[in-house]
Amino acid sequence: MRRGGMRATGRAARAGALALAVLLASPAPALEVIDPGQGPVPLPAAATGARELSGVAWAGGDRYLAVSDDQPALYTLAITVDRTSGRIRAAAVTARTPLDQGVDLEGVAYAGDRTVYVSDEDGPAIRRHTVATGASCGAVGVPERFATARRNLSLESLALAPDGRALWTANEEALKGDGPTNQASDGGGTLVRLQRLRTDAGGRWRPAGQWTYRVDGMEPFLGRGPSGVVDLAVLPDGTLLVLERAAGVTGLAGDPPSAQVGLRSRIYAVDLRGATDTSRLPRLDGTVAAARKHLLWEGVFPRHNFEGMALGPPLENGDRSLVLIADDGNGLDQGLYALRLGPSL
Repeated sequence: MRRGGMRATGRAARAGALALAVLLASPAPALEVIDPGQGPVPLPAAATGARELSGVAWAGGDRYLAVSDDQPALYTLAITVDRTSGRIRAAAVTARTPLDQGVDLEGVAYAGDRTVYVSDEDGPAIRRHTVATGASCGAVGVPERFATARRNLSLESLALAPDGRALWTANEEALKGDGPTNQASDGGGTLVRLQRLRTDAGGRWRPAGQWTYRVDGMEPFLGRGPSGVVDLAVLPDGTLLVLERAAGVTGLAGDPPSAQVGLRSRIYAVDLRGATDTSRLPRLDGTVAAARKHLLWEGVFPRHNFEGMALGPPLENGDRSLVLIADDGNGLDQGLYALRLGPSL
């Protein structure tokens, strides 16, 4: 049985390596994000006290799980998505489960075995918890380079591939030594590292590739201009989606200009072909080839800071539901946003 298990592990490793090779060699698929036009949807918290929800994951059916960057807790959400339109028909926070560890929780990924992975900007750290009790049941080793993350700009995102073989994360804005933040660059953008991990024969997560990603800039306002990666999602074929969030002024380049202050969200499909593996690079410089990206959707909101993204259930026409969640910190509004993801025609 032991030798049989080793053969199975070897097959899984080879399959995983092949999947990565395909991901790196294949062109980005033709994807389209469709906005059904519903707009932000309120998310009642009932008696759970849920606030500052910053990460969300689909757990099957109408069940979603979310984490907060303000309290160590896992929240259960009931979100009913119309399988025809992709709109949200009903939504509420239904339960709160305290976690035994955590300070600034930003990303969550459901493992499908009644456990979740949670990323914590404090540390930074990635831990595993049981859904039922919130107890820790393991940890994922974070590459040492991320220890140089700037305060509150660390591991904001987390995504588990549908086959459970790849775990992705990224820092929100540039690490120390990797260049300026968006604010320091006067709205010119920032460089982050997309980190991929895989499990080894012993079931431990190991680094398995890291690539540079350039975040779009945004004209700052009132002396502030954050712009960074706030969440990730992985499609069944391995395609990586990135959710960028920026705060600032838009419309300045219009004709005529129509300045609008707000929070801008953008979703990109990532193409890693030709990008430099930066796993061993202590610093990012002009010689590093960043991942290419294709804009799928964007929106500007005056009162919604969308920080989390979850690939949801399949829809009747074969599209996938895509749900965003907003952090209501700093007096903003808590809510959801419904999108549909499918192939472009």
